[in-house]
Amino acid sequence: MQRVTRLHDPRTAKNNSHFSVLVVQVWTQEEVDGVARTHRTPTGLADKAALSAVKLARWGFDTLSGYCPEKITKDVVMNRAIFLETVAGVPGMAGGMMRHLSSLRNMRRDHGWIHTLLEEAENERMHLLVFVTMKQPVRISLGIVFQSRESFHCFSSHSDLLFLTALSFFLQHAHVES
Repeated sequence: MQRVTRLHDPRTAKNNSHFSVLVVQVWTQEEVDGVARTHRTPTGLADKAALSAVKLARWGFDTLSGYCPEKITKDVVMNRAIFLETVAGVPGMAGGMMRHLSSLRNMRRDHGWIHTLLEEAENERMHLLVFVTMKQPVRISLGIVFQSRESFHCFSSHSDLLFLTALSFFLQHAHVES
């Protein structure tokens, strides 16, 4: 495996505005091995609500994809993978869009986040295309995926709310010079 040379340290990127935003971070094996899996018991109301939301999302995903640990088949795994990869592409695209609009609104550089998020969305799309070549989804599956993706996109991007908020902020703080 070829190793990409790091051209900049992302921790100092804000102080250094001339680095290339197209360089992809590559972790060494030592860095990968140094990541510890952690979980803590939820303590406050927000933690408990977040855990409940994740459990509800997992239950919904298991139900819609037909997952049952006792009855795992190739079709169930492929349906689950197609469903997951379809929805997984949304956060990167929504996040990239929001960062792009924020960068335009603030007239400041983004320091590579837009590119990174869109690259992640593209990566998930390519995973989806690989799974679709292995198994063509049936129409009902496509309908469920479409509804889930659109619901998730509305939830994750809040594009109408973002637009209205940006518009109201602009109207309140715009200084028109004549």
